[in-house]
Amino acid sequence: MDLIRRLDPAGAGRAMTALTGVYYVIMDDCVEGFLENGCAVRYPAVRRNAADPQVFFSEPALREAVREGRYDFFFAINGDGLDDGGIMAADLMRLKKTIALWYVDDPFNSYAPWHADRRLGPAARDYERLFFFAVDETFVESLKARGYRNAVYLPHAVNPAWAEGAADVPNLPDAPVTFVGNLDLASLPIFDGMLSEFDAGAARLAREYAEARCERCCLAWEDFLREAGAEIADPDGRVRHAALRLATIRCKLHLVRALETVGVNVYGFEDWKEALDGTAHYKGPVPYYAGLSTVYRRSLITLNISHAQMSRGCNQRLLDVPACGGFLITDARPAIRDLLPGLRVPQYGTAQELVRRIHDAVRQPERRAEGIRGMQEMIRARHTYGRRMKTVLEEISRAV
Repeated sequence: MDLIRRLDPAGAGRAMTALTGVYYVIMDDCVEGFLENGCAVRYPAVRRNAADPQVFFSEPALREAVREGRYDFFFAINGDGLDDGGIMAADLMRLKKTIALWYVDDPFNSYAPWHADRRLGPAARDYERLFFFAVDETFVESLKARGYRNAVYLPHAVNPAWAEGAADVPNLPDAPVTFVGNLDLASLPIFDGMLSEFDAGAARLAREYAEARCERCCLAWEDFLREAGAEIADPDGRVRHAALRLATIRCKLHLVRALETVGVNVYGFEDWKEALDGTAHYKGPVPYYAGLSTVYRRSLITLNISHAQMSRGCNQRLLDVPACGGFLITDARPAIRDLLPGLRVPQYGTAQELVRRIHDAVRQPERRAEGIRGMQEMIRARHTYGRRMKTVLEEISRAV
């Protein structure tokens, strides 16, 4: 309640009201986080009929709710709910409403220059009530460089109730390592097509970077160009965009195939089945809220491979796996030191180092258990949606 009074001192503790955008996989967690901080939430949804208990997102209901104005700020994940023409954003700005956007996923599109500009319109750069929150500091820097003044680093979070719902069952018997993630092979022709639009030198560098990242899993695009002594004209970021996307797909394939002799279970869309060709045990997709926490808990080791565009930050898996009681080995991330200070988080930079880390972890069950306990305690104490939404409320209080 103290936070709410700071946000609205004249209202003597009146609860702030957030209007949420399109439903996203973690929107319910964010809503719970707002409620935990005394903030009311409006979710524009409809039922198919009066007897149907299931609720569905309604874009017309959102547009109507925006124009009614009975809320203090608009909150959305990845900008979802804002139309590509910038009409809804214009309505929010005309009504002088605060806009808070937390970008957590689909970073290939969300952080491309054309994404925010298209959904918000040119007037947004001068709008003091617009706040971006991003899970990687490099994304914050990119947004500020494009003229968006209120951009804040806000890492991923965990819902402890989701993590505690993991079933306590024996380890999977057929492989010591689990990888969960999609491959997106269908995008390769798209990005090859993008490269054909660039000059030959830029296209060659993008492909060389994708191959180089297979050998050095944490190599940043900017570091690659500097080491190559190369400069390219890329004002709208399209070369970088294509290079990072290609690098992510190639690196995932390279690392999973490198574990053929170790043994790995892969969960994700069916393009993995085609790509692996017997290298791993393909298990199919697993929904986030329907079984993923149990997969993490019962796996001996879960492998994390970050997207290439995340130069410093960490994806949600870094927090999810230990929170569920699972053991994680991740590619090296600069942000880990700040997120989990004082803890030894197993990290790798090459496929060879990854294999060594796996063998060490298999041979040392006591160290695995100790590492899980330490990370689990810190994650549940510091990295919940309640704490993240409190940060959102504190930041936007400067404009509300």
